[in-house]
Amino acid sequence: MLWRASSWSQRLSAWLAGDDPSPSATLQHEEQALRIVAALDRLPEAQREALMLQHWHGWSLAQIAEHLQRTPAAVAGLLKRGLQQMREQM
Repeated sequence: MLWRASSWSQRLSAWLAGDDPSPSATLQHEEQALRIVAALDRLPEAQREALMLQHWHGWSLAQIAEHLQRTPAAVAGLLKRGLQQMREQM
């Protein structure tokens, strides 16, 4: 199941802001961010771009499809495979 961009970005913002300013919490947040970046970096370029456009920029499936010059169904496949690979890596 794909995350909704707005709720996902809200969770990411809350996570990055963090309620606990302790050094260990800060370190945990930084380590998680590095794992996310590393997992994204290992994805094929089209999957990475589709995920970034949807989850970080809030683009719709139609907007991503137009930008990548692919069908919405093809973009949905990129997103699904990208998320699956990231989950397996993390």
